[in-house]
Amino acid sequence: IGRGGSAQVFRGSLDDGTPVAVKRINIDSGHTVAGEEDFRRELSIIASVHHRSLVRLLGYCLQHGGGGLYLVYPFFENGSLDKWLFHRTEEQRRLMTWPKRFCTAVDVARALAYLHNECHRRILHLDVKPGNILLDGDLRAHVSDFGISLSITRGLNSVINTRGRGTLGYMAPEMLVNSVSDRSDVFSYGKTLLELVGGRPNYVAPPVPSADDASSSAKPDLKRDYFPYIVRDMMTRGELLKAVDTAMAHGVDEEEVKTVVEVALCCILEQPDKRP
Repeated sequence: IGRGGSAQVFRGSLDDGTPVAVKRINIDSGHTVAGEEDFRRELSIIASVHHRSLVRLLGYCLQHGGGGLYLVYPFFENGSLDKWLFHRTEEQRRLMTWPKRFCTAVDVARALAYLHNECHRRILHLDVKPGNILLDGDLRAHVSDFGISLSITRGLNSVINTRGRGTLGYMAPEMLVNSVSDRSDVFSYGKTLLELVGGRPNYVAPPVPSADDASSSAKPDLKRDYFPYIVRDMMTRGELLKAVDTAMAHGVDEEEVKTVVEVALCCILEQPDKRP
């Protein structure tokens, strides 16, 4: 039912008929016993984490000799947030009303606050994005794929290897130089908030110029292609509602939209210490 860079997700069921999602993560065949112990230690930490807005880990299987790591989660019938924002029909997307989107924004914030501040060990997600936010039958949000992210001691101030983590477009700039903190998740959350408001990706690549049109250009134009710039400009001109997803033509609270956008723009500031 899904595929990522190093994993596949399957739908299955337990003996009692409970539907589950099984994620198979491909592990390097050269991983060591010590590596397996690291996985087990990390999984034991994640298994003890419980919050209504986090996807709970039900179980796992680690095959010896590089066979793979299997993680078992509850199955969410409404899939991921990115499908609702970017891949549904206009009629379907109307079900994601502004009150539900505002609720999603709060649910995800609470989940991250729990991981960062309320666990016995701070947990960084490192890949917050609509594709990792699952929706239940009531379209309530649950943050997924925080499982094997990064659990750290509370006094972390050191540099950590972040190679292979995160997703371009949501990744905080400091992660490109192997520096990471809870503010890195905050950056990704801000990018997600903007997509929640606009119902479109933050960046839309310009069309490739045709061979017979020498005047056309595929160069990025911030005013046209980069949604954070568009939102900031519209808010300055007092036209913020023009940036809102057209699928939410009714029932939009302008003050709430303004609040969410202001928070989002603070979250995506380049310097980590200036983010909330």
